[in-house]
Amino acid sequence: MDQYGNWTRPLLSQVLNVPSLAMKKFREIKATSAQRLRSLGLFILNPEKKTFLNRTLSSWAKIFIYYVIFYTCLFGFLIGMIFFVTNVVVDERVPSLTGRQSLLGLSPGLTFLPFVEAKGKLHPYPLYDSNNKAKYVESMQKYVSGYRVTSKNCDFRMGTRLLGNLYDACQFPLDLLGPCKIRSKSSQEFCIFLKMNKVMRQK
Repeated sequence: MDQYGNWTRPLLSQVLNVPSLAMKKFREIKATSAQRLRSLGLFILNPEKKTFLNRTLSSWAKIFIYYVIFYTCLFGFLIGMIFFVTNVVVDERVPSLTGRQSLLGLSPGLTFLPFVEAKGKLHPYPLYDSNNKAKYVESMQKYVSGYRVTSKNCDFRMGTRLLGNLYDACQFPLDLLGPCKIRSKSSQEFCIFLKMNKVMRQK
């Protein structure tokens, strides 16, 4: 005790012990961090137990086989559902959506030829331009070149079917076009064609 009545030696010893306490705490933290890193390394790969991510080789093989079987069954189920829908539920001869439900709605199935470009004019071939008239005739000749002069499966004049069933589309004969079935580019006249699409259940 000093002249003021204070205990100096214990206080001095406490001050001197502060660095040693800090070093002890640092060693404990360092040891704990090293232990955690070692535990993490052993969790990833443990040579003694021969484990990877805490699982043995046989355990990983079982997991791999399980997922292979699972995804194979899932893939087979999806393929079976697609096959069932496309071959059983959906009829190839009749569209699934008709009338108001279809894309055409109640609009008639009529289109005009040649097809108008998306950014083109509604009437791409003015009547007074001979060059455009020749282009129109050429495009129509190219379009009708895929048709035959006579129909093999239907008789349009008698309204009877010769071959096939009701769901087979009739082959349109060029004979029904009359003078329009063959038209030269130099001709002063040309024909306008209207094509009717097949619309199911249209009255």
